[in-house]
Amino acid sequence: MDSEPRKDRVDIYSHIVVTRVGNSKSFQSLFSTNVDVCNIVNAAKINLFNKWYKNQLNYGNFLRQCPLNASHYYLRGWQFGEGLVPPFITSGSYRLETYNFFGKYKGRAEDFIMSCTVDAVIHI
Repeated sequence: MDSEPRKDRVDIYSHIVVTRVGNSKSFQSLFSTNVDVCNIVNAAKINLFNKWYKNQLNYGNFLRQCPLNASHYYLRGWQFGEGLVPPFITSGSYRLETYNFFGKYKGRAEDFIMSCTVDAVIHI
């Protein structure tokens, strides 16, 4: 596995898991999915992941279209704006985890890029 991301790779994917802290203080999975990052970035159709990405553009230096180049990206002071919390989310403690990679998730060709964990308390 390369220590630096290959510059010729544009098939970037993200494995996203959203969990909620239950009464037992353990996290309970709400959903888990794999998404094509470039489809989200370039999508004309608005969906939840597209809204999240567009909101992050206000707090970081992410590219506005694919291909995403090898670089140093940052996210500072990110806050959920109005309309970014899906209707099935109620007040409580949540964890959003992303695992970003090239290739196929848990496959031989998987090439890790980065991971991120966000803990949040939501009051609705």
